[in-house]
Amino acid sequence: LTQDDSILVVGGLATVPRFQGAGSSHINAQAKTFLQVLDENNVQYHFAQGYNVLGDKAVAKLENDAIELAKVCKTVVFFGGLTDDFEGEGYDRTKLDIPTCQQQLLDKLYQVNQNIVFIAFGMNDPATPREQYRDMVREMIDKVHAASPNTDVMLVSSILPNNEADEWWFANQCIFHEDLAVIEKEYP
Repeated sequence: LTQDDSILVVGGLATVPRFQGAGSSHINAQAKTFLQVLDENNVQYHFAQGYNVLGDKAVAKLENDAIELAKVCKTVVFFGGLTDDFEGEGYDRTKLDIPTCQQQLLDKLYQVNQNIVFIAFGMNDPATPREQYRDMVREMIDKVHAASPNTDVMLVSSILPNNEADEWWFANQCIFHEDLAVIEKEYP
């Protein structure tokens, strides 16, 4: 992205950064939103909410606003992933997919603009065995490339809030960056 690009930012997660987990992860936590950073750097952009962060029901007006702007912007930066309704402490998810309303919106946006950057939130399980983690990341990259062969994929590892926490808390997150480095070499 450059300051001269016409940028469309889509998603409520761009306006309210999501903290993975609950409770103590919110204590004294402060973060700038992506929009605040763009504003501070005088980057011009358009914004469309696109989907509701509460629940999983598509809202036609929000989708249509995003689609119309995507038609005229060079790049779509989509903030999506798991919202508080889909991830939390004390229960297991029944599926690993992003909310259906987000997936359907991504499909619609792709029909009018193939230049999409996806910023994902809350898509990490520290208990995943390393080889399974590698296989899942490879599968995601392969699916993206099958749908859009010229798409670049950026791999970002977990950021641990406290390296001194007991190992049970972060499990394999502290070594996933090594796995991403291996995968990076497989996709030149």
